Amino acid sequence: MGITYGLADMTAQLFAYLAHGEVVPLAMRCRRAISLTGVGCLAVGPLLTVWFDFLERIVPGRSKRAILKRTVLDQAIEVPVMISIIFSLSSLAEGHSPAYCLAKIQLKLLSTWKDCTAVWFPVQLVNQGLIPLRFRVIFQAVVSFFWDTYLSIVSHSVVV
Repeated sequence: MGITYGLADMTAQLFAYLAHGEVVPLAMRCRRAISLTGVGCLAVGPLLTVWFDFLERIVPGRSKRAILKRTVLDQAIEVPVMISIIFSLSSLAEGHSPAYCLAKIQLKLLSTWKDCTAVWFPVQLVNQGLIPLRFRVIFQAVVSFFWDTYLSIVSHSVVV
């Protein structure tokens, strides 16, 4: 997961440069990419592994109803928590204050959660319904590259 976060952030930075000519000092670009890589490796990947195991235990089975329940739980509980973790940890790693992190979450969480649900609800239906448990984090990592590029753009789009 961590590698996809770093690559996604570098892609987001490239988009910012191509779209707006945004030039950021190399040290800042590297710090940003490294911080998101760390968040992916140390927080997101391990948390998702535990989360998917937990979901499978509390809502076992392959029925359409079980898959839908796991997906709804994922979107309702895990998504806002994970977005908040990503915004907070990446901002802290980039040198921002806890107050900045809180303001960023207050400003961006709801709209990002809405966008996330539009993307991830169908992806998670596939993930929960068709992908074996041991491959779910890997499947999510592949799709996540594109989402994480978007998330990095959103996270860094407006100074809080």
